[in-house]
Amino acid sequence: MKTVNEFWFNEEIGGSQYGFKSSHLNDLISYVCSNRDPEFYMLDHEAPIFDSTLIINIYHPNAPDTLRLYLYQDEDGNWWPYATLDCLTDVKSLLKSMWVH
Repeated sequence: MKTVNEFWFNEEIGGSQYGFKSSHLNDLISYVCSNRDPEFYMLDHEAPIFDSTLIINIYHPNAPDTLRLYLYQDEDGNWWPYATLDCLTDVKSLLKSMWVH
């Protein structure tokens, strides 16, 4: 059974939310962006969902609800970022290693 957990991280509040700090999210987003496949984009409804998926909606007062970060859980229980979604353009960036031809 596939499980998707979703929560909203409010940049305006700051501090730690759901075990994440803003700096953690910046590092995860940078990891996905640095390792993404520049030739491949997906729309929101085409997002791969794994057995355990976590979606973090990042809220910023200057650009509310514009970015999502997707993570999946491996067999050892570790969470890994694999995609981002820019909600303004409805374009998702996916890690190169996640794309299977």
